[in-house]
Amino acid sequence: RERGLDLCNQCDDFPCHHIQSLAARYPTLIADNRRMQGVGLEQWLEEQRERQRRGFIYTDIRYRG
Repeated sequence: RERGLDLCNQCDDFPCHHIQSLAARYPTLIADNRRMQGVGLEQWLEEQRERQRRGFIYTDIRYRG
């Protein structure tokens, strides 16, 4: 693990086996982190605020396994 990282997606090893096993229970985890990598944290947060305004909540996403 690298020091000084605030988010998993900042690591050169992303997505490592730790995040992949966690993602098995949180289906949007890796995709959301990749989106954050692409647009940056501030833009991603704005997108999340817009999702919230439209009524999206993560608990609506069900684990299917």
